[in-house]
Amino acid sequence: MPRSSLSHGTPPNIVSEHHDVPFPTPEMLLSPDLPAAHRGAVLSFYHLCRLTSILGCILPLVYSLKVNDKEAWRTIRRTECALDEWEEELSEHNDKTTWDDAQGTSKPRAAGLWFYYLTVKLMLNRLAFRVRLRHELMNHARG
Repeated sequence: MPRSSLSHGTPPNIVSEHHDVPFPTPEMLLSPDLPAAHRGAVLSFYHLCRLTSILGCILPLVYSLKVNDKEAWRTIRRTECALDEWEEELSEHNDKTTWDDAQGTSKPRAAGLWFYYLTVKLMLNRLAFRVRLRHELMNHARG
């Protein structure tokens, strides 16, 4: 999330309709002659793109002043499933040649991806809490 947009009051904008390039796939990015050191960087880029796309699904709900609760819950459930799929796909690519160096220590890119994943997960849970709290307050007010 760019800090400049937050400091100027404009919410971040990640909308797939505004992209003019195809979404990258591992097949597009990886070639057979790619060195192992570059393979990890390419896969990190791919996973970061996917995670950014998932984030783009919930940002409208985060910054919206008028949220339809039913639609919000649908988006939350879809996003939870997308995050589960992202995590599974990441673990499929998580082999020694991708994430670890020769000494077996983890490279920073793996920690960065997990940090971004947890940040999106936290944002999603805060959104779910906010929608649930609003629903409870409306029921209590009617009550």
